[in-house]
Amino acid sequence: MKITHEERPPFTILHLEGNLGVQSAPILKSTVNGHLQAGRVHLVLDLAGLDFLDSIGLTTLVGIWTTLHRLQGSLRVCGVRGPVLRVFQLTRVEKAIPLFSDLSAALATPPGNAP
Repeated sequence: MKITHEERPPFTILHLEGNLGVQSAPILKSTVNGHLQAGRVHLVLDLAGLDFLDSIGLTTLVGIWTTLHRLQGSLRVCGVRGPVLRVFQLTRVEKAIPLFSDLSAALATPPGNAP
């Protein structure tokens, strides 16, 4: 999996490409922890480039959401499509983690005002 990031205060955007599963989940956790240690607690995960998500990847996303919620931060997920969207729908995770159609929609409202 490839992760790139950009800053659009107050948000930090992480663009994920490839597969999020057992081998790549620790990389995502480590990347997120680095941003949290730097005080960045409003994250947007752009999953438009994500082709695969397994249960470990989903558990990682829920763990990130839980951590950010505890820190009074926020997590937004955008660009979810195809089989990855199906995983979100089947597990009903989209009921807890705000999903946005694209990056522009995710950034359109300030933290604390997500649906």
